[in-house]
This record gives sequence, structure tokens and C-alpha cells, in this order.
Amino acid sequence: MAIQFAKVDRTFDIRFIDYFALELEELKHNENTDGLLTMSTEGLDATPLGKIFIRNISMVFDRYLREKKRDKPTFSRTV
Repeated sequence: MAIQFAKVDRTFDIRFIDYFALELEELKHNENTDGLLTMSTEGLDATPLGKIFIRNISMVFDRYLREKKRDKPTFSRTV
């Protein structure tokens, strides 16, 4: 599973690295993503192990979830 920044840029008329700057920074510094994700200037790619935890990785990009964290705890659990 991979995200190519250029493809997202063209499809949604955004600059992925600017639009998701906070999320990318969080992924860079989150020890929980070590070994689950490879990052480059071209995009993101889940490792074989990361594919098992893709929901956890994706949660970083969920703005709704980020807002809910401030208000109250969520009850959906991941492995």
C-alpha cells in the first residue's frame, strides 16, 4: 500500500506535503511507526508488517479523530 504524493497532488489539486505537514511530522517522530512505514520525498509505503497495522497508521491523517481526542475518549480499539 503506497501513497504517491504527486498523484494525490494532481487528483485533489493540493500539495500533499504542505496539506499534511503536521501529520507527516507526527509520522516521522512517532516510534510506533518504526518498521511499519517507509517515507521518501515521493511518498509513503507501508511495509509488509505495516499493512497489518494500516488502520493505526491511517489514524494519523484522520482530522475528525484528532478533534474527538480533545473532547472525549474514543472507544474504537485497534490491535
